[in-house]
Amino acid sequence: MRKELHFELTEFHTRLAAVKNEMARRGIDILLLSEPPNQNYLTGYNAYSFYTPQMVIVAQDHDEPIWVGRFMDRVSATMTTYLAEDNIRAYPDTYVQSAALSAYDFMAEIVKELGGNNARIGVEMGGYYYPARGHVDLTRALPDAEFVDADLLVAWIRLVKSPAEVAIMRQAGQLADVAMKRVVDMVVAGVRECDIAATIYHQQVSGTAEFGGDYPCCPP
Repeated sequence: MRKELHFELTEFHTRLAAVKNEMARRGIDILLLSEPPNQNYLTGYNAYSFYTPQMVIVAQDHDEPIWVGRFMDRVSATMTTYLAEDNIRAYPDTYVQSAALSAYDFMAEIVKELGGNNARIGVEMGGYYYPARGHVDLTRALPDAEFVDADLLVAWIRLVKSPAEVAIMRQAGQLADVAMKRVVDMVVAGVRECDIAATIYHQQVSGTAEFGGDYPCCPP
């Protein structure tokens, strides 16, 4: 299957090294990343699956992060990340919305595999996608581990942009420019608001002659 990566491997390796350095500074052995932007930053993972339990696990003595998500999203991890197949783990879809099964128990077993029984584990306590049930299930499954708040650990590293990231951001700026120009040219008395919105969507997704666009994270 062809990979769809927006950055070179060296970019991902540099990001991972920076995160591991900060983990070491804070005494964190294993980092559990629940937030989609941080998962994307370290692996490239890009899929509309964040509303189900998923995690990227970073361990100090493991070369690559490990992506964990539901089975039907495994193919997206294969397509959009640089990770080896051994580092793409999927739990059965029966875990989703189950009152009896917890995907976080599945994740805890991977943490144990990485030697995390007695580890100091960082979690994103302030994350939008780190639910209370998930934290309770993880702490129950790993009773001898120490859990610490690592909220914003990756976000502060992400704040400093590399030349490759700046190049992508400039493309995004061009997409915004051409979309706004289309709208300015068409907004006159009598034009329906829905048609204006449709024009924005069309231009954002079609992009420019040099590169295509995509749907935005929020409706315009």
